[in-house]
Amino acid sequence: MLRGPAAGTLYGSGAVGGVVNFTTKDASDFLTEGDTSALRFRLGYESNGDGALGSVIYAVRPGESFEFLGALNYRRSGDVEDGDGVIIDGTKFGTPSGLLKGTWTLDGGQKLRFSLQRFESDEDDARYAQTGSSAFGTVDRRVVDTTALLSFSDDVPDNPLLDYTISLGISNTTNEQSDANPGFPTTSILFQDSDYGYQTITLKAQNKSEFSGTNWDGFLTLGVDVSELERTAEVTSGTNVNFHPEGTDRRVGIYAQGEFVFGDRLTIIPGLRADFVSRTPGPLVPGATETDDVAVSPKIAVMYDLTDDFSIFGSWARTQRLPTLDELYSSQVTPVPQAPALTLEKETSESIELGVAFDRQAVFGAEDALQIKFTAFQNDIDNLIQRSPSSVPFYFQNIGAAEFKGVELEASYDAPGGYARLAYSHVRGVDADFDYTLSSTPADSLSLTLARRLPDIGLELGWTAHVVDKISTSSRSTTGVITTTDFAAYDVHDIFLTWRPDTGVLAGTDVQFGVENVFDTTYRNNLDQENGIGRNIKLTLTKTF
Repeated sequence: MLRGPAAGTLYGSGAVGGVVNFTTKDASDFLTEGDTSALRFRLGYESNGDGALGSVIYAVRPGESFEFLGALNYRRSGDVEDGDGVIIDGTKFGTPSGLLKGTWTLDGGQKLRFSLQRFESDEDDARYAQTGSSAFGTVDRRVVDTTALLSFSDDVPDNPLLDYTISLGISNTTNEQSDANPGFPTTSILFQDSDYGYQTITLKAQNKSEFSGTNWDGFLTLGVDVSELERTAEVTSGTNVNFHPEGTDRRVGIYAQGEFVFGDRLTIIPGLRADFVSRTPGPLVPGATETDDVAVSPKIAVMYDLTDDFSIFGSWARTQRLPTLDELYSSQVTPVPQAPALTLEKETSESIELGVAFDRQAVFGAEDALQIKFTAFQNDIDNLIQRSPSSVPFYFQNIGAAEFKGVELEASYDAPGGYARLAYSHVRGVDADFDYTLSSTPADSLSLTLARRLPDIGLELGWTAHVVDKISTSSRSTTGVITTTDFAAYDVHDIFLTWRPDTGVLAGTDVQFGVENVFDTTYRNNLDQENGIGRNIKLTLTKTF
């Protein structure tokens, strides 16, 4: 039930918009009961950009106590075009990746897990600015990301107060750029051969406890995570990269989240997180010193079931976002000297969410279900951090406040013969000082999917419509000039078909066919820097042995 800022207690401070948590698959996700191994191949093609993908996954369980997963993937695409046939800059790529993952189950249900992931991207003459303007020309860019994770968990079956996990993660990301071609004469270090890097080490310990009393149950999660991020930047001349300052970010986070259920009707989820952060500039950052700060984020969420089908819910959260290494240590010498902004205040967000939900099984038949959820929310953000005008002696500064209000409607109906899903969003973000619509405000949107299932032959086919309203948003420059941009309304339609036969020689086969943007519409979402992709025919074939 937790979304938005209220979901950030277990993961980190600064969650103004919410949290996205990715979990890679285990070998058991590909193994059916009684299987000791599985091999899955996937091939795919996309017409727009002449894209292709291929992957192979091998899952094995050689014994009761061990399972292993290995995966290799490769995806490539040429230049992708919008509905008018115009190339969308920065869409050409080729990316191999791989994953190794294993789980040992020890005596007493203890588990030891490891995983190793690697991602690569190697592009020649790529657009220098990966989003937005193409005015900076091109560059050869190679990005490599490697992440390793080792964890130990024990649910201690005889003790409901102990269910703990300890994990150690190491991540290294490098970005090598060379042979930049800005398209104009310049001596800026921006276009020198460069190596940028991020190295992160994270240690996390978390325990979940269960307890109960008369007519109530309780669950408590306690945890601590410690991390160190080192950011590096080297250019040919060996000078300070003032737009990408080096530095180290060290954090210790302590958090607690409870979940208390009273009489199967009332659920209360309080939470509190505190992050103690120390940031140290690199040796070439001019005039910068170490800074220390604390971000404290309390929250509480409540849900009450009025009936077996109908419930109401709400949450309140106060989150804080500490300045990043960029915001603290960026500087410039020309055209006007601006020093690192070491006295920046943290951004603070206060959010309130209220909603109602309806969830009923067996509405028109024994096997169907209907779900409806309506949510209203408001976020107030203070001490926004923004690039300073040239009249200010520091590169960044705290300015103003913002207010986001909105409503969301989600509904779904699911039955053996098909399903329907609807999502509507209305959000307004306003600069609280100058009363203009912020450029980060999404346009009103509605998404509708209708699908038909033919379970006897393993077939599913459907249609999705994305309808987006017009919107006018504004931005305020560092000199105080407010510029407004108008974005037109649009609608984009997709169709899809999936075939999964479950008998005969084709059992274990998955065929997916789809057409995105069927009518080849030219459009641009106001949150994107480029036009959306034009018509794209997609075909994917998956076979599991």
